[in-house]
Amino acid sequence: MVAILEKKTVKNVKTNGETEFIYVVKKMLPDENGELLNGGLQAGNTKTFTKDFTFQGDYRLPSDGSAAQRINHATEHSIEDFNNLTVIAWVQDLTTKEVFQSMEATNVTSVKNEISNSNSLSVYPNPLNNEGLIELNIEKAANTNISIIDLTGKVVFQEELGTLSVGKHLFDINGKNFDYGVYLINVMVDGELISKKITITE
Repeated sequence: MVAILEKKTVKNVKTNGETEFIYVVKKMLPDENGELLNGGLQAGNTKTFTKDFTFQGDYRLPSDGSAAQRINHATEHSIEDFNNLTVIAWVQDLTTKEVFQSMEATNVTSVKNEISNSNSLSVYPNPLNNEGLIELNIEKAANTNISIIDLTGKVVFQEELGTLSVGKHLFDINGKNFDYGVYLINVMVDGELISKKITITE
């Protein structure tokens, strides 16, 4: 069994008082059934495996644990911080559930998502009814500004962000500051326009 875990998450806070969650499973490889060790286990014999996985799309926080809310790894992910991932591997008897050996990977070659080398914009949660985050990934240092526009074309918010450094930048957004409806978040990065639609709900 091989699992990709996020060491700590904080955006999935609900109402039970917990404010952070430790070692949250984000993906099992290839899936929850693991991979059979053909030929069984023999003392002194070594088996070598190479695993690779790329997280796709934008961040989404599922509203609950129902089947309908499960992350579709072909188009989205629930990773808060790609630099906070680790890999756990273990050998388990599928009948008795006994775990023979387990380890945390110490030589993860790279952890990245598909948009790590380009400008990108994400908003979560979306739809939004209270506080949320705008996540902007910058490929190279650039002068940046942000605006929020309603469907009539009216600019309801605008701010010059100055020159942002390479990497991820997070900005707070509060749905209570806007009327209910659909808006476009436009970010201009060194002359390149990136847009993301957001819905403000009651």
